[in-house]
Order: sequence, then structure tokens, then C-alpha cells
Amino acid sequence: WQLSLAACAVTPFLVFAGHRLGKEIEGQYSQQAEDFQRASTVAEESLMAIRTVVAFGGEASALRRFERELTRAKMGGIRSGVKIGIAWGGLNFAYNVLYAVTLWLGGHVLMKEGAPDEES
Repeated sequence: WQLSLAACAVTPFLVFAGHRLGKEIEGQYSQQAEDFQRASTVAEESLMAIRTVVAFGGEASALRRFERELTRAKMGGIRSGVKIGIAWGGLNFAYNVLYAVTLWLGGHVLMKEGAPDEES
């Protein structure tokens, strides 16, 4: 029962780390979708009005706008990777703490004290 109690004490950390990972993935996915949508909108505007863009020599301007939006999306992807990586690392850390606590308790404390007598 002591081993189960120790494992249950660490479980909230696992739940919290898993929750943070899910929230980071959800938030970063929606942010990236917005960034790529803005870049897509710029490209769509330029392609739909290609005659006007070419007539007024706006190719360079449209290209700069598109690159600016893609750069935002790229940086958002990098931020997303870092945040999700940190959350994933926290979850793995929590798993390792659970393993360490249960192995330490099972291997040292319970073996030192001896297994409790079984009652029939």
C-alpha cells in the first residue's frame, strides 16, 4: 500500500504536465493556422488581381508582403516547437519522477523494512 500511495502522490504532476502539453499543442496549432491564413490571403489577393498588380508594377510589394507573412508563420512554427518541446519534456520528467519514487521506495525502503506480513 505504501508503494501505491507514493505513486498516487506523483500522479497529479503527470496530469498537470499532460494538460499543459495538450493546451500548448491546441494553442500553437490555432496560432499557426492564423499565420498561414494571413499569408494565404496575401497570395490570393495578388493572384486574383494579377493584372492590376502587374500593371502598376506591384510585384515586388506583393512579394515583400507575402514574405513578411511567411516569416511570421515561420517564427510562429519555431516558437510552437519550443513550447511543445518544453511541455513534452515536462511530461517526460514527471514520468521519470514517478519511476524514481516508486523504484526508490520499492527497492530501498520496503526491502529495508521487509515486506509486511500477509494476513490470511
